[in-house]
Amino acid sequence: MKLSVMFAGASMGALLLVGTTVSAAPVSLQVCNGTCWTGNYTIADGVVVDWTNVQTMTNTNGVSVDQWEVTHGLNVAGWSLSMDSDPFVTNNFTITNTSGSTQTYTLGTMIGVAPAIPNGLMRGSIGFSLTDNNGNGATLATSGASIYQGTIDGNVARTLWNSPNSFGTFSTTATSTDFGFPAREAAPESIDSNIGILITFSLTAGDSVSFTSNFDVVPVPVPAAIWLFGSGLLGLFGASRRKRS
Repeated sequence: MKLSVMFAGASMGALLLVGTTVSAAPVSLQVCNGTCWTGNYTIADGVVVDWTNVQTMTNTNGVSVDQWEVTHGLNVAGWSLSMDSDPFVTNNFTITNTSGSTQTYTLGTMIGVAPAIPNGLMRGSIGFSLTDNNGNGATLATSGASIYQGTIDGNVARTLWNSPNSFGTFSTTATSTDFGFPAREAAPESIDSNIGILITFSLTAGDSVSFTSNFDVVPVPVPAAIWLFGSGLLGLFGASRRKRS
């Protein structure tokens, strides 16, 4: 599942993921600031959704992200995403807190995975660039939850930048972290239906942050010896049948 997401804007965003060998997958996008805007869609494998398309997406109440953000302290400037059939998701976005006080935002995306992956290996990363736009200092911090949460079937599988944690600058600062590099980590559970990323953080008024993040899960490779053993058994079975005939 591969869903590349680029999201630029202001206070809330969403990310994307995809299913393994599906021609179309269910995708859920969520943007939260106290209340949430949630949209559920089906996206075909290989389709690229640009910002023009995203602006026309609506939730079950017929409200678009553009309409919702006006009264929720954020400004979404752009967002694009693409998907192919690997269990992989990336999310890149820029947000600005357009309110007059520190706000907490959650950016989340979940996408269907099919077929299921009984045993998976995972890795992920997150990075950001924080900018002080008004000269009084910018602070990005945890707000209860870890800033990065990689999810499997709605359960948190791995976190980065756990609470409490904060970053500050009077100009611009950037940093990143990851897990599963160079060796992937074992997934804590089977992947039966979906994977996702949640990014939750607080941001001071008037300031901006640009995030990049990804979450990647692949099946545990079957050892070559098992394949050779299976092939040998099939060969012996075939030879036995030929002798009897």
